[in-house]
Amino acid sequence: MADATDLLLLQQKLRQCKSMVQLGHSVVNQSTRIARYQISVLWISKNSGGGNIQAVSGLPEPVKNTPFTSWVEEFCKKLSADNLAKASVLDKQEFSNDQQIKWREFFPAELVWVPLIFQNRTIGGLLLGRNEAWQEEDLSILNYWSGAVAHAIGAMLNSKKSRTGQVGKLFSNKRVVWIVLAALFIAAWIPVPLSVNARAEVVPSNATIVRSPIEGIIGEVFVEPNQGVLPGDLILSFDDTNLQSQKDLAEQELAIARAEYQSANQAAVRDRDIASELPVLQAVIDQRETQLDYTETLLARSNIYAQKQGIVVIPRVTELEGMPVQVGERLFSLAEPGNVEMEFWLAVGDAIPLPYNARVTLFLNVYPERAHRANVRFVNYQAEVSPEGVLGYRGRAEFIDNDELRIGWRGTAKIYGDDVTLFYFLFRRPLSVLRQWIGI
Repeated sequence: MADATDLLLLQQKLRQCKSMVQLGHSVVNQSTRIARYQISVLWISKNSGGGNIQAVSGLPEPVKNTPFTSWVEEFCKKLSADNLAKASVLDKQEFSNDQQIKWREFFPAELVWVPLIFQNRTIGGLLLGRNEAWQEEDLSILNYWSGAVAHAIGAMLNSKKSRTGQVGKLFSNKRVVWIVLAALFIAAWIPVPLSVNARAEVVPSNATIVRSPIEGIIGEVFVEPNQGVLPGDLILSFDDTNLQSQKDLAEQELAIARAEYQSANQAAVRDRDIASELPVLQAVIDQRETQLDYTETLLARSNIYAQKQGIVVIPRVTELEGMPVQVGERLFSLAEPGNVEMEFWLAVGDAIPLPYNARVTLFLNVYPERAHRANVRFVNYQAEVSPEGVLGYRGRAEFIDNDELRIGWRGTAKIYGDDVTLFYFLFRRPLSVLRQWIGI
């Protein structure tokens, strides 16, 4: 259960937010301080009815027009229409079969709806999901937290409406309109750096990739993910049952071949025909010895040891144990903790020309208020499918200062290209779509 310090810290972060995007990102990613969850969605209602997803935990921004987005918006609209006054655990049986199927597809087993009420009106809600059952303590703290979130969102929406009304009065004067149009025309030629956002992760730099030296099944893993090791430490071993059986068989066959050779060698004193078979029997012995040596070599390779000091980057231990692998298949990587860099995926639609050593600013999910600067090292020429299933260009960037970065941290990278006019910066995407549509 959260303590007062966490609540005060989160409320302070809400007051520091300058925009709805920053506010939504802070709410869905920072609320884990007071309640554990696996996914969080912030939904904001509209005055005309319906609403839209403002933020989703773990994503730099919600992806529009996807099955997930469409279903969640309709789902939250229905929950908002129920006019719930406090945080409530949702019962899957109260929804239709189609909604239950989508629930299982997009969310964990347990969902809670936290309405955001401002000035006696529901302005949105938080949808939180996890596998563990929600407790009364969680709901109580979420009810308290929802009041602060609703007040921050409501105040920001009211401020936006007030500014809109003032601007409308100002533009009723024609002279002001012409001055603004002239200023916009001049501003359109102001040079600004072209930039795009991309998903990024802190990864090891120059990590040693350890591949399988034999074909077999991983029997046991002796380390935990991100555990430090020293040279000679045992990391994992293969199931050697089959290899041990092959070794025992090879030893027996070698013993039989040596016995046959010894018997023939003794009989060759009396029979010259038998003496002619001795080279053949010696060749059989050599073959059996070679087979035994090969089996012993495979047995020695069945234990994988660390070749240098570092940390072991592997998935969950349960995923590796019992997994069949082929020769040369990647097992894990051995990385130095302080030697890290950024890996980012630039979506095909966001690709822009990047100069040498292009600037990159990384905002991590764990510390969204901090900026970590880096320079692009390379971007692949060929697009490939990212781990999230999106076609994009993989790139790497070197951090200028990486003292506080840990392997595995994720966030959003802002990548800067060459300077362009403000007009091109604002209308690059619409112009691209227009040219594709009219074929010019």
